[in-house]
Amino acid sequence: AASITNTSSIVHYPVELCGNRGQVHLPKIFLINATSLVKTGAVEALQTDICTQETDVIIVCETWFMHNMPDSMFHIKGFKLYRVDRLRRKGGGVCIYVSDRYDSKQLNLCDNCCCELELLCIQCNISSNESVSIIAVYHPPRSIYGEALLRDAIAEYYDIIQTNYPRSFVILGGDLNKFDTRFITEDLGLYLLMTGPTHGKN
Repeated sequence: AASITNTSSIVHYPVELCGNRGQVHLPKIFLINATSLVKTGAVEALQTDICTQETDVIIVCETWFMHNMPDSMFHIKGFKLYRVDRLRRKGGGVCIYVSDRYDSKQLNLCDNCCCELELLCIQCNISSNESVSIIAVYHPPRSIYGEALLRDAIAEYYDIIQTNYPRSFVILGGDLNKFDTRFITEDLGLYLLMTGPTHGKN
């Protein structure tokens, strides 16, 4: 299991993550804070990037999608789009593009989960006996919810994955800003791939 935070990056898996599972074919993941995929040419630029990188999964933070914008506006050929849009305010939002080569589906939290969270989880089967669970999160610098709500929601997703897909690799990626990542490593036991600044000195 691993956790990543970055502005734009390809995820590289350390050998020790595979443990004693032998040869594991994990997807190539591209993570980006787009600061709007709505702006002219943004989706086309992203498509060029992922074609160049031969990416299987794309995690996008700050999509700026709105509920009245159909998926067709942001379609990338060969990929299925999953999204969670920010409610009632401009900006924010997360989405995950998954290659059509993989069987994937969205996992949902309980109905009373805070609707202000910009959080998304996808279960992806990459072979007959291998799967990966991908959690995308955007935690804004000035969130309108307490950090404890986000910790609880991430923990609930992790519990759902461990209960239903116990052998699945877990990847948590996004833009967490000032969120305390010790919870991710100490409580969930994930391996932090990014340990230094990802945006200037932040």
